[in-house]
Amino acid sequence: MYSPAAEVSTIADRIIREFYPHLEGMRLELAFRSKPIIIAGVPVAARVRRVSGLAAYLARRPGNDNGPPFAAIEIDRHLWTHGKPEWKIALIDSRLASIQTNKHGQLTIIGSPSAEFTAIIRRRGAWNRALREIVNAANEFDARQERRLQMDDDADAASAVPAAFQ
Repeated sequence: MYSPAAEVSTIADRIIREFYPHLEGMRLELAFRSKPIIIAGVPVAARVRRVSGLAAYLARRPGNDNGPPFAAIEIDRHLWTHGKPEWKIALIDSRLASIQTNKHGQLTIIGSPSAEFTAIIRRRGAWNRALREIVNAANEFDARQERRLQMDDDADAASAVPAAFQ
């Protein structure tokens, strides 16, 4: 069901160096998954997990007795295989944004806050369908607001002209 994701590791390393220096040196495991990843009934291309406790202990590296927590990203192999290169980079960038450390260096995995999405969209554009729908909805809303403001401006300008000149 799982297999190594060496290609993803190369991409992740480059993105970490450029945008996530707090993750340098942190253990990050990457794996392809042969079955679809479903979260709350919705298929996703990849997910991030914090591996801790017994799972981290069992996955410990030689010479490390305690098995500290680490991050793992599982990627849907089928989607990855058929994805365009820019989509792959954006996918990994978005998942790395979820991996944080607190002031004590403790690993946490956060949801995808809008601030992180904004940074990734600035770097990668609206790289998936859901983001394109969000951007399109925001653009449609902005266009409606602009038309309303223009109509208000036109109405204000018309009322400022004396009736004799209209």
